Amino acid sequence: MELLGHALFLLSIFFAFLAMVLAVLLAEALTGGRISKAAIWEAAGLIFIAVGIFLTYTGAITGKLDLLHVTVFWPGIGFILFIGFAFVCYGKWQMMKVI
Repeated sequence: MELLGHALFLLSIFFAFLAMVLAVLLAEALTGGRISKAAIWEAAGLIFIAVGIFLTYTGAITGKLDLLHVTVFWPGIGFILFIGFAFVCYGKWQMMKVI
């Protein structure tokens, strides 16, 4: 069961970085205008989210994510994920202004 959990988490890291690469490619393909700016914000957000997922996994397997003794690692990951989701939301809001 533990091996399945590690495999699924590694798969989620792979998909997070794949989404990040696709978002960066989309941002590079669009030039000028609000849509390209929105795509850049979304790409930046997905980069932060992918890094947050990666840090969560590395913290879990190295023992840095201890539920009983909270270190600065927990709020750091939370802040990175917060910034990532905020960038994605801002990009979506910019997209809504285009429509």
